[in-house]
Amino acid sequence: MRGYAHFDHRVSLASCYALVSNPRWVARHSFFPFIGEEVRRTKWRNGKPHKDPRPIRYAAHLDRAIYQYYTALLNDLYSKKAQAASIDEVSIAYRTNHPGMSNCNYALKAFSYIRKQEKCWVCVGDFKSFFETLDHVYLKRMMRLLFADGRIPDDFYRVLKSATKYAVWPIDDLLKRHAFQ
Repeated sequence: MRGYAHFDHRVSLASCYALVSNPRWVARHSFFPFIGEEVRRTKWRNGKPHKDPRPIRYAAHLDRAIYQYYTALLNDLYSKKAQAASIDEVSIAYRTNHPGMSNCNYALKAFSYIRKQEKCWVCVGDFKSFFETLDHVYLKRMMRLLFADGRIPDDFYRVLKSATKYAVWPIDDLLKRHAFQ
């Protein structure tokens, strides 16, 4: 098994559910820095391979469990808003309220619809550094819409803040500290 340098020990969501599902505890939780490394991926340009660096960030194990739990909560809140606004089938990425549907199913559905149209425009986008350049003020404003009183609860705000204003600890340094290199 590959060496796994981290700040904390592995945990399952089930083993720490009492903590991560406690809003008061999460609102006071101190998140670790993300563990960072650059992975080089091969992209093709003008018929030739080119290695592009891609920043990768890992969360500490307990922090990952918090993110996993709050992702499910936010997904549920967003799905309810999307259904109420009749846009449930428009924005489908990372959604969990359509059991049995995958990106392949949605692509087939989209292509079938396009084939039936007499004329159709298709826009395709590839956003460079999307998460690194995401407008956090806008994100916070949109997140407020998910809550009845328009206020982000303290626990949700803590999770949002940890995911948008974070420090990064280089994985190479962590590997050296754990004697993996």
